[in-house]
Amino acid sequence: MKKNISKKKEKNAQLFFYILKKIYICGTVFATPTFEHYPFDKSLTKLLIIMKKVLTFLFAITLAFFANAQTPQLICYQAVAANDQGAELTKSSIKVMMKILEATTSGTAIFTEEHQITTDEFGLFTIEIGSKNATDFAKIKWGTNKYFLQANIDAGSGYKLIGTNQILSVPYALNAGEADVAKTALDDKDKDDKNELQALFVDPAAGTLSIVPAGTVGSSNSVQFNDKDSDPKNEIQDLKFDPNTGDLSIVDKAGAKNGNVNLFDRLMGNPGASPSFPQGIIGKYRFIKIADVYTVPIGFTFYVTANATVTGKMTFEYKGTNYTADSYPTSPILPGGSKVTNSSMTGFEIKSDPRIEAVVIDLKTPYQIPPNKILVISSGLEIGTNTLVVDSELTSFYAVNNGAQFVSIPGGLNGLTIKYPFAINTPIITGYLLDML
Repeated sequence: MKKNISKKKEKNAQLFFYILKKIYICGTVFATPTFEHYPFDKSLTKLLIIMKKVLTFLFAITLAFFANAQTPQLICYQAVAANDQGAELTKSSIKVMMKILEATTSGTAIFTEEHQITTDEFGLFTIEIGSKNATDFAKIKWGTNKYFLQANIDAGSGYKLIGTNQILSVPYALNAGEADVAKTALDDKDKDDKNELQALFVDPAAGTLSIVPAGTVGSSNSVQFNDKDSDPKNEIQDLKFDPNTGDLSIVDKAGAKNGNVNLFDRLMGNPGASPSFPQGIIGKYRFIKIADVYTVPIGFTFYVTANATVTGKMTFEYKGTNYTADSYPTSPILPGGSKVTNSSMTGFEIKSDPRIEAVVIDLKTPYQIPPNKILVISSGLEIGTNTLVVDSELTSFYAVNNGAQFVSIPGGLNGLTIKYPFAINTPIITGYLLDML
C-alpha cells in the first residue's frame, strides 16, 4: 500500500513539474500553481476533487503572450482535463469553448470561440485564444474595462462550465499593440469630410480663398478677397514713407494717397532744422565756383550756407528773370528751377517740402502775403539801409544793432501787403511761406 502511495506521489510530482515546464514553453507566466495548491503529501486526484466537486473537469490556467517584434493578437491557454474522480483524460479528444466576458464574471460575452483538441499523456492541452475568431478578438479594447475568461469543456456529454477568472495585467500588453498602427485623422473611416485633412485653395479668377478636402479644388466654404468694385480705398494698399517730409501714407495701386500721417513731431523736425534751414541740414552739398552754372532741380530747394562773392551779392535767374540779391540777414533760399551764375557759394539741395514753400519776391511792385500764411524773409534786406512798409507801417527791421536774424510777417486772415518805399535799389527778397496755425 505504501508503495502505491509513493508511486502516486511520484506521478503527481512529475505532472506538476511537467505543467510548469509547458507553462514556460508557452510564454510569460500569468498565473502558476504553488506548492500550497499542489502539496506532495496528498494525491493530486484528491486535491482536484476537493477543489472542483461540482465540476466534471478541472483545469490549471496559464495565460501568456508570445514575445515577438510585433504584439500578436493571441492568448496562450493551458489546462489539465480530469474526470469526476480526478483521473486525467489522457490522449482524449475534447472540445473547448472559451468566452471573454466584459466588466463582471456574469457580464456580456463579447468574444466566443471553439477548439477541437486532443490531450497529451498527462491530460494537458494547449490552445491559442483568438486563433479561431480573430475578428471579434481584435475588436476588444483591453484598456477600457475589466475582462474575465470563461472556460467550458465538452468531453462527449455537452459543454460544462469549468471556471471564470479575471484577465489581469499581462494580457493588457495587447493594448500596447495599438501603437503598431498609427490611428490618425488620415483614415478614421467615418463619413464626415470636415474632420479630415483639408487644404487651402485660391481661385484668382473668382477672387476666393476656400477650405477644401485634400486632393480637390473647389468648396462652398470660401472667403471672397476680391470684391471687384471700383473703389480703390477698400482694396489691398501699400504703406509708403517719405523721408523728406516724414509722411507715412496709404497708397493705392495707382499711386494715389488715401491718407497719411506725419511722423515728424513738429515742423522743422529734421536734424539741424532752424528758421534759416527749416528742412534741416541733411542734403546734397555743393560748392559752386564763379565760372559754374548751377540750376536747382525742379522739386528741390537749395539752401545757401555761405556766399564768397566779393560784392556780397549773388546773381541768379528765376522764371526767366535775372536777379541780384543781397545775402543779408542770412543766406538766400532758392526754389527749384533757379539758375545760379557768376557767384561763388556753398550750400545743399534737398527735396522740397510742400509745407515750406520757397519764394523769390521782387519788391519793385508791392507783394501781398497770402491769407493764413507767414512770410519768413531770409535774405535781400541790407543791414542798416533797407526798410519795408508793412501794412502802411514804415519799418527798419535790420537797423544797426537791431540784432535781427530773420523776419517773419503774418499775412492775417485777409492777407498783408509789403512794399519798398523807394523807387531805386529795390531789393530782391528770398524766403519761404508757412501755414498759420
